[in-house]
Amino acid sequence: MAVLLDSGADFNLIHGDVANYLGLNLTAGSKRNISGISGQIKGYEQKLQIKIGNYLNKTSVTFSNQLPNNAIAVLGNVGFFDKFTVKFTYPKLITINR
Repeated sequence: MAVLLDSGADFNLIHGDVANYLGLNLTAGSKRNISGISGQIKGYEQKLQIKIGNYLNKTSVTFSNQLPNNAIAVLGNVGFFDKFTVKFTYPKLITINR
């Protein structure tokens, strides 16, 4: 799955359709209200293992059906940037090290 790396995002945020695809109950997690550039949305925080390259990490993810349909996933500071060293090398691809 392609995701957006957003160093300005506080949390990992994934569209609720992905929770359904993974067989997770969207509303089983802790309710969370998130404010951002597009206003306020509600979501449900759950623990999830994400795999990036060869690295498997347990992290918090907030699932929300209030994301636009073209916004699948955003990886933010808590749960991604605080776990990985990310180096953007232009115009090359992104390099992620643990």
